[in-house]
Amino acid sequence: MEHAPKAVTRFELKQPKTLPLALFPTAWQSLSMLEEGVWAEIKVGGEHLRLFSEHNAQGVQVSVYNVNTKHWIAPSEPVDDIHQGKEKAEAYAREFLKPLGLTLPSLEWKKSRST
Repeated sequence: MEHAPKAVTRFELKQPKTLPLALFPTAWQSLSMLEEGVWAEIKVGGEHLRLFSEHNAQGVQVSVYNVNTKHWIAPSEPVDDIHQGKEKAEAYAREFLKPLGLTLPSLEWKKSRST
């Protein structure tokens, strides 16, 4: 009695084009470990960014998130204090907007966990 060869199923693992947010424990993902921090939102020329400067379990960090593309422009980067984080977040946002011919509007920084 002959056995027909079994069909072999091939699984291909594809590399994602971008890294999933879960790899970056930043801003909104570390709220339970948040000690203090501030955030600001920018909506200009069709762009929508969120800037964060927060002190969490990993220390004081700055990050900038592009809401439209759902990607981090600047994933968590250590800074000395909240004030320096605000300055760096603004610089990252300014550099992101510059090639688009947009300028950084004045920001209203809010305490983290506020809306």
